[in-house]
Amino acid sequence: MPCLLQYTSGASSISQKAGLAALNLGYAGGEAVSTMVKAFQERRDYLVRSFGELSGVKISEPQVCLQYLSRIYI
Repeated sequence: MPCLLQYTSGASSISQKAGLAALNLGYAGGEAVSTMVKAFQERRDYLVRSFGELSGVKISEPQVCLQYLSRIYI
């Protein structure tokens, strides 16, 4: 019997196209887009600042994504 499993390691093609369309709008997307961009920037800044205050944790500020890479020294 054939195996019918599918593994996905990234965003679906429709999500990628929707994201691209939103990025192409930029701030021209109106007040709702500007509000969301500001909220995500504030969250990013808060997390970078908070992790930066922890002893033994080094974090780089993400520029274009919502993932944080950190180095933790034990």
